[in-house]
Amino acid sequence: MMRAPLKVALIPMTSTDRVEVNVRNILKSLAIIDQKLDVVFLPENSLYFNFNAKLDKTHVIHATLEALEPLKEWAKSHHTVVHLGGVPFFIGDQVSNTSLLIDTNGKIKPVYQKIHLFDVDIPDRRVRESDNFTPGVSPAILEINGWRIGLSICYDLRFSELYVYYHEQNVDAIVVPSSFLVETGRAHWEVLLRARAIEAQSYVLAPAQMGVHKSELKPEVATRTTWGESMVIGPWGEVLARSASFDRQQNTDIDLKPLVVELNKEPIEKVRSQMPTLSHRRL
Repeated sequence: MMRAPLKVALIPMTSTDRVEVNVRNILKSLAIIDQKLDVVFLPENSLYFNFNAKLDKTHVIHATLEALEPLKEWAKSHHTVVHLGGVPFFIGDQVSNTSLLIDTNGKIKPVYQKIHLFDVDIPDRRVRESDNFTPGVSPAILEINGWRIGLSICYDLRFSELYVYYHEQNVDAIVVPSSFLVETGRAHWEVLLRARAIEAQSYVLAPAQMGVHKSELKPEVATRTTWGESMVIGPWGEVLARSASFDRQQNTDIDLKPLVVELNKEPIEKVRSQMPTLSHRRL
């Protein structure tokens, strides 16, 4: 039985701390795609890149934010779902790193809150995401055109139990919008993405921030760098598409061309029938 494919676009970004600038850059990337899309996936920090240790609550994204109107209009006019990878968003009176979804009617809603927060000490850098965000408490699955898509954000990638859960729920794809640091991206990004695809026997879609980020609101603050290398991984663990990484383009014009891929369910079914690991689980 033929199953409808899903046409997706991943948009690499070098976001800043002005929502209007980020939205304008997203629309520029979308304008160069000359194909009908079902879903657009954006990276973590797609609308706002925080340069401060403490998040200014005035920069928390609201669903009614006027700056989002052009993006909502685009989703409506192109009849395409837009997944905003991870943004600061109020859930009740707490701020979470939240994936927002703009549907084909231009309506926006939260669909997932990042469960695992990035609290780490790496060479020359101490990061405490929990200083600004409340963690999410549960996985979430999107249903789009007959496709089941498991949601995660960035640091979630290191916690295999989340992806085991999605495998048990028979998702067709898993999205990992990210903003990996250069050090961790260089060491672990590709191997973790491919491992998650292999163990979940599903596609993995990973739109990522890439390059040198500069503050528009406070030009005097230090720049930040992200690894990049947005990737689409197949259910056998093969790399189907990738964009540039920081190492390959740190001294040249950054290539932020969208990745456009048509996903089909047949490879998922083939892998799962040949190697039915879900029925083999013992723990």
